[in-house]
Amino acid sequence: MVADDERGLDTLDPHTIAIGREKIALFVKALGELPEKTRTMYTLYRFENISQDVIGDSFGVSASAVKQQIAKATAHIVKKLRETE
Repeated sequence: MVADDERGLDTLDPHTIAIGREKIALFVKALGELPEKTRTMYTLYRFENISQDVIGDSFGVSASAVKQQIAKATAHIVKKLRETE
């Protein structure tokens, strides 16, 4: 059997796991800071793989408006994650 480090995979140590959990917590916090509509659109698009057209139809807005909300959400999340680096 080939060891993980021989396949080029990082061995997970408690420190790495803790950092990963911290980043997930920061992501969840940043997502929770978004307005509900923006958060829902972001979640549907990024995690449920629903198209911007379908999301727009369900919210009664254009796909372009959905795209703007997703960009706004992404910028907010990235900003919050970078603040902790």
